[in-house]
Amino acid sequence: KPEEVALTPEAPVVAPSAPPDPVMDVAAIVQQAHQKLSALKPRLGLVVLPDPAGSGHLLITDIVAEGMPDDPAHQLRAGDVIKEWCGVELRSVRAYDQLLATRNFGQDTQMVVLRQGKSLLVDIRVGAQVTEADEQALVN
Repeated sequence: KPEEVALTPEAPVVAPSAPPDPVMDVAAIVQQAHQKLSALKPRLGLVVLPDPAGSGHLLITDIVAEGMPDDPAHQLRAGDVIKEWCGVELRSVRAYDQLLATRNFGQDTQMVVLRQGKSLLVDIRVGAQVTEADEQALVN
């Protein structure tokens, strides 16, 4: 005859908890990382100067895409002239820097550039300037 076990109020039956959902854990980690990256200084990885040819716009003299997400500068080339970015005509490095400061990490934007006399519309994703201290904060 099987032994009967009586349940008493002192020993409640508790169902085992379900294991954590790995998809939810990854989503939470991605969201935390994005929040931390959003606080970083925005960056495009471009070196720009007033166009010496006198166009009144900005000449891209170098592409410094190191550390950039998806290397958004791949569509741009040294020698391109930036006419417009985010719908704003850029005529000075200061205007470029001010506009960049209003962008956010991961933001998709568009830039109009002149390349060999042709106007091109280029999709650009804003990156972030990551310092050593930022790297430590992102890890923790």
